[in-house]
Amino acid sequence: TVAAADAAGSLTFAVVVDDPLAANVTEIDNAVSIADDGANGVDPTPDNNCDDEVTPVDAQPDLTITKTDNVVDSATPGTTIVYTLTYNNVGNQDATGVVVTETVPANTTFTTTGSSPGWSCSPDNNAGSTCTLSLGTVAAADAAGSLTFAVVVDNPVAAGVTQIDNAVSIADDGSNGEDPTPDNNSDDEHTPVEAQPGLSITKTDNGVIAEPGGTIIYEITYDNTGNQTATGVVITETVPAHTTFNVTESDTGWSCADGAVAGTTCTFSVGTLPVDGGGTILFAIDVINPVPDGV
Repeated sequence: TVAAADAAGSLTFAVVVDDPLAANVTEIDNAVSIADDGANGVDPTPDNNCDDEVTPVDAQPDLTITKTDNVVDSATPGTTIVYTLTYNNVGNQDATGVVVTETVPANTTFTTTGSSPGWSCSPDNNAGSTCTLSLGTVAAADAAGSLTFAVVVDNPVAAGVTQIDNAVSIADDGSNGEDPTPDNNSDDEHTPVEAQPGLSITKTDNGVIAEPGGTIIYEITYDNTGNQTATGVVITETVPAHTTFNVTESDTGWSCADGAVAGTTCTFSVGTLPVDGGGTILFAIDVINPVPDGV
């Protein structure tokens, strides 16, 4: 084709931008050049024989994450909760330096059993520690992925604990722009916990045969055989008929005054009673003298 002097023309060249776009791409750079066959001499101004165009590209990753646990109804102390974390990049550009972050929930300990390999917890596996798992690059074209994070519920569990609360988040290194929908970059799960104290109490007078004017000393043994700490524990006694309370032979702490009469309610405050915690206290009474007929 011969281009006459002082002639001008135009043509078009079209490209389709990749969707999704590779990580770290922020613009499309395109260059064009023109040349003849040189039969008519050297172009005197070669600098204007080429040109380029830099077109900004608006693209970014959009990370999402959701969490579910494997508990059907409720967890119990000593059992393992396995969380399934489903992540995805629903944006139009690959994400780099992607990291999933977990915090070991209160009243639990992280366990590698049931967890995906690769978790790193600091400072340790105990409650409050931060655990991370590096995913590296998460391509926008890939299907959603999943991983697991497992914890063991404390056994026994502290008083007042009714559920395990756990949150997860996902983030990239930010080199591809801000996530357009940050609200779906985290999720949490609340797992009910079924636990309760199991209080027990026994009493013995050690086989004594009471006599009018004599003293009966009861040994009262109490315990918490459940799987949760008990609080506000109180032992309640009633001074039996035909007796009075004996403060000297009783353990210190009973609410009754010495000589409290039959029918008086006496209490002993134990307070907080951990699982497998317990003790023995004494409750003493004096038999009245004389004792009515028929007793």
